[in-house]
Amino acid sequence: MRAEMVPDTAGARAAPRPPLVDWRATAATAGVGAGTMLVLVGTLLPWVTATGELRPVNGLAGDGAYLITAAVGVAAMWVAFLRSGGSPVLRLLIGLSGVLIAYWAAFDTWQLTRLASGGVVAGLSLLGPGGPLVIAGGVVVAASAVASPRPAAGARSVEPLRVLLAAALLTSASIHLQLMPDHFAESWILGLGFFGAAMAQLALGAVIMVDGSRLAYLGVVGLAVVLISIYAYAVLHGLPIGGRDMEGLKVGAGEAVDLSGALSKGAELVSIVLAGVLLARR
Repeated sequence: MRAEMVPDTAGARAAPRPPLVDWRATAATAGVGAGTMLVLVGTLLPWVTATGELRPVNGLAGDGAYLITAAVGVAAMWVAFLRSGGSPVLRLLIGLSGVLIAYWAAFDTWQLTRLASGGVVAGLSLLGPGGPLVIAGGVVVAASAVASPRPAAGARSVEPLRVLLAAALLTSASIHLQLMPDHFAESWILGLGFFGAAMAQLALGAVIMVDGSRLAYLGVVGLAVVLISIYAYAVLHGLPIGGRDMEGLKVGAGEAVDLSGALSKGAELVSIVLAGVLLARR
C-alpha cells in the first residue's frame, strides 16, 4: 500500500492578510466630512457682528451660495473618489476645491473687516466665527485630499464628460441659490422657485458625479428645458409675479437679461448637450 505524501506546511510563512479597515482612507473621509460641515455651518454663522439697528452679517450676504455649492461638490467628488478606487483626477480636484474655498472665504472676510474697521458701514464691528470656520474647512478638505490613499491597482479613471456635466449643474445651482434672497423679497413664489431649482440641480450634480445613470441624465435634460423655457417667457413676455427692475439687455417686454441669468442659462444649455452625449453613449 502506497503512503500518501503530505506537504510540510509547518515552516511555510503565512501570507499577509489585508487590513480589515483602511485607516488612511477612513481618516481622510472623516477629514473631508468635517471640512465640508465646517464650510456649511460657517456660511450660516455671522461673519461680522453688528451694533445698533444693524443685524450680524453671515456668509449668505456675500458669496455663501457659491461656498455651499463648492462644499456639496467636494462631498460628491469624495464619494466618487472612493468608488473609483482613488482616481488621481478627483483627488486633485478635491484638493484644489479646498484651496479655492479657503482663499475665497479669506478674501471675503478681509473685505468685510476692512469695511468695518474703516467705518465704511457704520455699526459693523468684531469679526464673527463664520469666516474663520469656512477657511478652516477649506484647509481641512485640502489637507485630507493630500493625505488620502494613493490610487489602488484597479482604480478607474473618471469620465471627463460626467465631471463637466456635474460642474455645469453646480454652477447654475450656485447662481439660483445666490439670487434666491432677492427673489424672495419680490415674491415668495419666485423665492421658492429659485430654491427648488437650486436644490434639484445640486442633487442631480451630486448623483451624476457619484455614478451617472440614464434616469439622472434624463432628469438633467427635463429640468434644464423647464428652467430655460420659464426664463425665456419671463424675458419675452414677463411673469405675472415679481416685477423688479433689472439692468441688462432688453430682449422682449419682460425682464432684462443680466450676467447672472445669461450664465445660468448658458450652464443649463451646456448640461443639455453633455447629458445628451452621455445618454447616446449609454
